[in-house]
Amino acid sequence: MDLLVWKKNNVGLGRNYRNTFELIVYGKKQESENFKEFRRDILEFNNPTNKLHPTQKPVDLIKYLIDIEDPKIILDPFLGSGTTAVAAKQLKRNFIGIEISEKYCEIARGRLRQEILL
Repeated sequence: MDLLVWKKNNVGLGRNYRNTFELIVYGKKQESENFKEFRRDILEFNNPTNKLHPTQKPVDLIKYLIDIEDPKIILDPFLGSGTTAVAAKQLKRNFIGIEISEKYCEIARGRLRQEILL
């Protein structure tokens, strides 16, 4: 198991101290043979500017994490606005998303119907 840091390159308005990073717990069932290069534990990606969900992640960050292991199926038990599903679709991967909020289910469906995925 690894602890990764997503460093947000662009931080918006807020309190005196703004959240400029988020932690990512990265685990896998067994050691991977897919690592062909050294990877850093600090990942720098821009924070989404057109947020559809309060904790939305950037599609490029999720694509990077998916691409590391090349899984057959991606499971996101907290789908939110569908960023993981969008990343999976862009990478031509199968995915399963679970979301309790009807509102965010509709937002995710709308994003997946678009020709250009945001």
